Amino acid sequence: MANDTYVYPSAVIQSYMTFTAKRWGQFPTITIVSGATAGMEYCTMDSSWNITIYIASGTSTMAQVAAAVAAGSPSATNTAVAGDLVSVAVTSGHNSDTVTTQSLTSLSGAVGPNDLGFYSDQSITALTSSFVAFPYNFVARIITIANDDTSGTNKVVFSFDGVNVHGTLGFSQAVTWDVPTGNVIFLKYTNGAPAYRLIVKGE
Repeated sequence: MANDTYVYPSAVIQSYMTFTAKRWGQFPTITIVSGATAGMEYCTMDSSWNITIYIASGTSTMAQVAAAVAAGSPSATNTAVAGDLVSVAVTSGHNSDTVTTQSLTSLSGAVGPNDLGFYSDQSITALTSSFVAFPYNFVARIITIANDDTSGTNKVVFSFDGVNVHGTLGFSQAVTWDVPTGNVIFLKYTNGAPAYRLIVKGE
């Protein structure tokens, strides 16, 4: 259902270095290449915020890589440095582990707060013969409910209070409201469970 927190994407590189994005929507890739001497590691960023870390392969340590990222280098189009975009956490006890080159690695696992929209269908939440609550963490601005069955007697029943029936939809029928309608709606079926869609857009 609804999610209220940001989870920034990350990547674990060479088992013990975790790179995590710091800015929403700026999720750089990480590439580690040879080209520096140990203790003189450095970073570059391209105009798309992708970070290349230069090391002495097999000699530079994880702690030195983390320090290079924190110190960073401005991107081609901005004065922000690598450490402004990502943090590097080294697992305890592995600061002195050496680092080798690493091909381009993307950060993954981003989750944004679902405060602009909501969606459900039978593959997400099955309807039952009793009202099921569908809450969302915003005031609905537009709601669409559709019965996607193409024939038969299965109906979608909707309610704004979870007690009273405020409408039913037979096969191939849909309804849309484009006025603020609160932050929860209730659905159930009569006769049997049809394929359905619930689409909600926030203010």
